[in-house]
Amino acid sequence: MNCARGDKRLSDFREDSGPLHLAIGVFDGVHLGHQAILRQAVTAATEDAGKSIAVTFWPHPSHVLRPHDPTQLLVDRHIRSRLLRNAGIDEVAYAEFTQEFSQMPAKEYPTHLKDQLPSLKSISVGEGFRFGRGRCGDVKLFKSEGSQLGLEIYPVPRVEMDAVPLSSSLIRKKLKEGEISEANRMLGYPYFAEGTLVSGKGLGREMGVPTLNLDWSPELQPRLGVYAVRASFPDLSGRSIAGVANYGCRPTVEHGLDVAPMLEVHLLESGVSGNPGDIVQVAFHQFIRPEIKFPSVEELAKRIEKDVAMAKTILART
Repeated sequence: MNCARGDKRLSDFREDSGPLHLAIGVFDGVHLGHQAILRQAVTAATEDAGKSIAVTFWPHPSHVLRPHDPTQLLVDRHIRSRLLRNAGIDEVAYAEFTQEFSQMPAKEYPTHLKDQLPSLKSISVGEGFRFGRGRCGDVKLFKSEGSQLGLEIYPVPRVEMDAVPLSSSLIRKKLKEGEISEANRMLGYPYFAEGTLVSGKGLGREMGVPTLNLDWSPELQPRLGVYAVRASFPDLSGRSIAGVANYGCRPTVEHGLDVAPMLEVHLLESGVSGNPGDIVQVAFHQFIRPEIKFPSVEELAKRIEKDVAMAKTILART
């Protein structure tokens, strides 16, 4: 596995003499359910004067087990690491998911972890956690095998919202449907795009609504359309700027068949701009409308005026 800067392997913690407490999961999006698992690991580590480590997998198991139809991830590995640390975890470790690893008998998995981490004391997982060959291992087996190794296994109950268990797959569904407010509730933070500013064609400026264009190509694409957003720039000390964004293929002005979606953001505050190469984060707050092909650029400009007014009203409440 080729680790990015800041990534670690479990073996990097082998020599740690202090107590280690793991939280294990894919953690795509690090939603409220994941955060509950992470809190349990952090609590166990704090009470034991130890270290909490989030153990996740790369590539995503689906890329290995069904490469013809892999899961479209909510966030990339680097953002996942940041979100895990923001949740209070001390360290993040990536385990390489391979065909060989997927064939490990479930009963051997706790021993595998203990062999890698001799000072391992506890493991926190979701109550529906499955592991081992054929995913036949469950929490009951984990607790039984773990207890023989002196490991405390903490199964964390699923977090529900409106009587529905939270999951990354449900959040993906909400994003594809444009239900961004619901997705944000489940994530526990606003869904966001992060990318480098690139030069555009200047069409927005010609219509009086200059835009920032982000180089952003997520695996899981949210619904194409217009959103009320807030943009954050590194040089503004984290202050966010209200805006209206279009994520789409620009059908009114683009006529090719293979136009890739682009995220364009018009800021609602004058005097703030970015330069090509700047890193910008754009938080999505509410879906305004789907992308539409207008009969003319003039009609598009009129509709953008309405979009701007709606975004101002929406963001004034947040």
